[in-house]
Amino acid sequence: MKLLKIKFVIENLKDWILRGVFGSVAMVCFYLSISITSSGRAIMLCDTYPMFVALFGFIFFREKIFLNNIISLLFCLVGIVFIFYDRGTYNIIGDVLGLISGISSGMAIHYVRRSATNNHPSIVYLAACIIGLVFVPFSFSGKTDFNLISIILVITVGFFTFFAQYVMSFGYKYVTATKGSIIGYFQIPLTTFLSIIVLNETFRIKFIIGTVMIILGLLVNSFLKIKKINQNI
Repeated sequence: MKLLKIKFVIENLKDWILRGVFGSVAMVCFYLSISITSSGRAIMLCDTYPMFVALFGFIFFREKIFLNNIISLLFCLVGIVFIFYDRGTYNIIGDVLGLISGISSGMAIHYVRRSATNNHPSIVYLAACIIGLVFVPFSFSGKTDFNLISIILVITVGFFTFFAQYVMSFGYKYVTATKGSIIGYFQIPLTTFLSIIVLNETFRIKFIIGTVMIILGLLVNSFLKIKKINQNI
């Protein structure tokens, strides 16, 4: 922020704090889920959040829902069912943490968008960084071995996470929380592909079918333009 001459000014403090709280809970649960399950499975459970974005948007924020959003969500939901049905042997605690991450992310997305309206993207992400410090004691699972390799990996994760959060906060200025979160489903097939290439994780046919359904949902959301269902939604 100092290098880019970004002033430390926070507008809408309540939204900024809530963005940090829900975002921190989501991230801690997500990384714990990865440590207990596979990265592909954790990202799948975390990425149930568009359903919660749409639900919370309708209940708490009076956000409009379009028919193509609903069709897209249905495709993605079917994809998630296929992936979830391909269970294998996984710890139920990891599944629960992944789902909690999705629920928390669903609420966090709305506050990301509200905060990004009047704050610089770096300020928006700073909420999760500062408030996230409170959650540090709860983010460890088992023995932690600090060495040069682990430090380099953490710094690398931090860099890419910051970049992703920066462009996400910038993008939410121009799209609704529901549409932006559905587009975010793309990280499921991308993470799955990288899990296979980098981590040598294996996935069965149901998992592959599920990712295809999710990609179809993304295409529907991006290219099928349908008016909102009615004026009251």
